[in-house]
Amino acid sequence: MVPRRQNGVRMEGPKIGYSSSNIRRHTIKETNLMSNTWNYRTDLVSQVGAGSLDGYDVVATDGSIGTIDEHSADAASGYLVVDTGFWIFGKKRLIPAGVVKSIDRGGEKVHVSMTKDEVKAAPDLDDTDRDGDDWYRTSAGNYYDPFAW
Repeated sequence: MVPRRQNGVRMEGPKIGYSSSNIRRHTIKETNLMSNTWNYRTDLVSQVGAGSLDGYDVVATDGSIGTIDEHSADAASGYLVVDTGFWIFGKKRLIPAGVVKSIDRGGEKVHVSMTKDEVKAAPDLDDTDRDGDDWYRTSAGNYYDPFAW
């Protein structure tokens, strides 16, 4: 069996009695309980609930990175799906809610606590990833956790 890493720990394979899906679900729960990665800042919750953010510009600490295709305000699983256009060859990024530092409703802008290079280095997103793929959410959560509030 080929060794792999999970959360920085070298693993040879699933332990007896543990399936890889159980490990993934457990890791998701740990990520959600131990950080604010998937939760909006408490001062932004009312702004997120005030209407759609779709179409808003997303601004990193050093400039614009794209527009919001969709967003979720669900507790412990909030996110933005950002279409980066041609900037990253038409790729989309799923940015967890905890990375959002401010929302400008009048200017239709959402500011995130990352640089353009940090967004560019984030895990790629395809349409199947956000439809229940726990492994992707764990990977994305682990990447974005240092940027969350």
